[in-house]
Amino acid sequence: MSRLRSMTAFARCQSRDEFGELTWEIRSVNHRFLEAHVRLPEELRAIEPVVRERLNQGLGRGKIDCGLRYKAGPGAGGELKVNAALVSQLLDAAGQMMHQMHSSQTPTVMDILRWPGVLEAGEQDFTPVQTAAVQLLEQTIDDLVAARGREGARLGELITLRVAGMREQVAKARERMPVVIQAVRERLAA
Repeated sequence: MSRLRSMTAFARCQSRDEFGELTWEIRSVNHRFLEAHVRLPEELRAIEPVVRERLNQGLGRGKIDCGLRYKAGPGAGGELKVNAALVSQLLDAAGQMMHQMHSSQTPTVMDILRWPGVLEAGEQDFTPVQTAAVQLLEQTIDDLVAARGREGARLGELITLRVAGMREQVAKARERMPVVIQAVRERLAA
């Protein structure tokens, strides 16, 4: 019998690095063609064509549910920048309010930093994260193919057992066939 592979399988791979944590999960069930549903975080949408191509190369067919989770690490974000123009506007507005209210209470540095838009995150280069995600995807696809093979081997064993049971029943029927035919002939003759 040729090597059987099941179409139903699940694989999950995870990696941690300085940029954060990546987790791929892939589920597959039987389907005549390749139908891939891919879910990616917004930061990694650029790799979707590569993901679809790798799924097609590695799996060929099946209904595939493929998802990636990304949790940024503490050092993964870009540098924080202070919006100096907004800080200047806030300080001017605070000065006017202090003058109008005859108050001497000035806003603290933390009050200013908490104001929406004062702190801006710098742009992060996601190229290393994308590269790591594609490498981890390949490992996850390999794990899924291996899981399909293991499940197929179990199915093959079950099929072999069933075929052996059917052969046994056929052999018993062949042994009894002359007796059954004779009994039918006698009934017809009577």
